[in-house]
Amino acid sequence: MSAATPVPSHVNLVVTDIARSVEFYRLLGWDVDADTGPHATVRFPSQAAGLMVDLDQQEFARDWNRGAPPSVTGGSAVVVMRVPDRAEVDESHNRLVDGGYASRQLPYDAFWGARFAVVADPDGYQIGLMSPVDEASKSWPPTPAPLPEPTETARPVIPEGNFSPTWSGDTRKPLPQAGGERDVLTAYLDYHRATFELKCGGLDSGQLSERSMPPSTMSLHGLLRHLTGGERWWMQINFAGDDVPMLYYSDDDPDQDFDSLDGDVAEAFELWRRECQRSREIVAAHDLDDTGTRVRDGEPISLRGVIMKMIAEYAQHNGHADLLREGIDGRTGA
Repeated sequence: MSAATPVPSHVNLVVTDIARSVEFYRLLGWDVDADTGPHATVRFPSQAAGLMVDLDQQEFARDWNRGAPPSVTGGSAVVVMRVPDRAEVDESHNRLVDGGYASRQLPYDAFWGARFAVVADPDGYQIGLMSPVDEASKSWPPTPAPLPEPTETARPVIPEGNFSPTWSGDTRKPLPQAGGERDVLTAYLDYHRATFELKCGGLDSGQLSERSMPPSTMSLHGLLRHLTGGERWWMQINFAGDDVPMLYYSDDDPDQDFDSLDGDVAEAFELWRRECQRSREIVAAHDLDDTGTRVRDGEPISLRGVIMKMIAEYAQHNGHADLLREGIDGRTGA
């Protein structure tokens, strides 16, 4: 590491309106050296060799700081540090980049005659590194600085043991990571259906009807009845317009899906599987853009919207099923 220590050179303020900024700092009493261009310098006579403040129109700042993120616009700043020579600009830049910090501007010979680079500190503040100015190296109009080379971001590596354990004896088909919209939507819906069935597996009728998370009146049996009714309500009645009765509902007893658990659980599962199969048949026979009519308000609803509604319904109640199952026998798993 070089023994040379960078010292503050100047603060560069990136502004949206250079004329108004010049006016502001002149009213403040500063000696602003400016013409009609996109750059101005504040000079302090008593500190001629000390700190300066530069004002740059944001579009102009892009010419010398090409790698600045989009948020670096008016109102941002670059704190420029003076280093002893041109080689030290590269050495300091590379040392910081090797340490894991992001390069905002690769070292280059800037149009104002200095070697210059920018690196972001841990909080994203831009730190400029600048050599002394060589008058013979000045050029105008400015040539845009080179863009920083893209850097690879290390992908996080999570220990396998830190992932949530899956349900033992998992029989679900793996979810697709790519594919067409229909394939992905139907796969996710079937995955959620299979997840609910797994959460109910290995329990007897009494356990399935147990309200294991008081004060909630939910049970796995009640969720089964509710989801069965939901399959018919959304797919057959709302979308397909089938003339079929609602399940586990009446106007006089709207909550019977959760409240009335005296029926046979095995028969309830068979009915649920039949309703799921009927839903699959409806989906297979229609395009995602096809619409039905919502019973509640007469508004159109697409098959795509119905499938998304069913995915959300199962996802919500599978969370309930997780807690209910843990309350019954302590079993957990994603």
